Amino acid sequence: MLRGGLRAVPQGAVEAGRVSGMGRFMVMRRILLPLAIRQALPAYSHEVISMLKATALVSTITLLDVTGLARAEVSATYRAVEIFLCAAVIYLALSLLVTRGAGWLERRLSPYKFGTPA
Repeated sequence: MLRGGLRAVPQGAVEAGRVSGMGRFMVMRRILLPLAIRQALPAYSHEVISMLKATALVSTITLLDVTGLARAEVSATYRAVEIFLCAAVIYLALSLLVTRGAGWLERRLSPYKFGTPA
């Protein structure tokens, strides 16, 4: 994803940095990486949410996560509805946290503030 973001940076931006006298490291730090991270952030946040959802599948194999712990608790207490509802709320809260955090970071890194370039 970061490689795709790096490839999305216009070559003219890199050339402009080099012409203005910036060294290779300075161009990378001031031009390439900020633009690449802005480009890759939506895809990366989507991937994090997908991995969070996939952890429910992992619990069927070996690892204990929220779903695995919920299954263990259901087998001990026989209260399936309440326990799986709590597990669903935990997954929802984690997904919302990642989504809100990624949205905040996208707004923070955006060059446009209130409709005008910064």
